[in-house]
Amino acid sequence: MPFLALNAGAGICVLSTIGDSRWSAGDPPSLTAPSFAETPVVGEYLVPLDLSLRAVVGEVNDFLAVKHALPIALDFLTTSGMSILALFPLAIIAVIISIFVVIRRKADLKKYRATVDQLQIELEQVKLQITDGNFAVPSCQSDGDATEVLPRLAR
Repeated sequence: MPFLALNAGAGICVLSTIGDSRWSAGDPPSLTAPSFAETPVVGEYLVPLDLSLRAVVGEVNDFLAVKHALPIALDFLTTSGMSILALFPLAIIAVIISIFVVIRRKADLKKYRATVDQLQIELEQVKLQITDGNFAVPSCQSDGDATEVLPRLAR
């Protein structure tokens, strides 16, 4: 999961800093427009052309920056997407395991509930015997059992 977040963050970082020189490694520097405003005699009439040419060259430089940064950003985002694809089977396995755990816990709860219900029935029977005065001798102890240990008096 951190791998996914780091790659997505790196891709977003590349896209937010498109004009950075790190993304255009080995490529020629950005373009510059020649100035026609300093031309003798007609220079003052070429100022609008000079401004338009600078605007066009600026847009070309922006396009080149995007052209250089986009493959790097897409590499990061593709790697992030691949890690998402790798997480889907793991998520499905986790859901299946949790379903089996829930089924097992429900079965255990059902057994515990049945035991509690049985014990409540037995408790009610014991209460009825006590109120009726019918004290049954436990089946594991006989009437003449001499192994019963009685408490001693303390001196």
